[in-house]
Amino acid sequence: MRVVAGDGAGTWGEEVYFDVPVQADREDGATDSVEPGAVCWLAGAALAQSFGATPLSQGAESRLASAANVLGRVDGDHRVLAVVRDGDTVRVDRA
Repeated sequence: MRVVAGDGAGTWGEEVYFDVPVQADREDGATDSVEPGAVCWLAGAALAQSFGATPLSQGAESRLASAANVLGRVDGDHRVLAVVRDGDTVRVDRA
């Protein structure tokens, strides 16, 4: 799978998110509390990649703005996402 963010990425705390050209609903088991490095599908047509705390986090947890389907994990050091800025182009490949 290769996904390139069309309008550029957004950031929210230590989370990177972006729209993708595919629609999907939340599944049973969707959650808003994820491990840093999680790759998540937000309801609608967006991916979120968490690498740490967000404005909703309490303590060291990583809490998304809404429940999401967890698809996988960032391969390698998820902290590399810290260099992404609003508007950056992001490419996601399946390992």
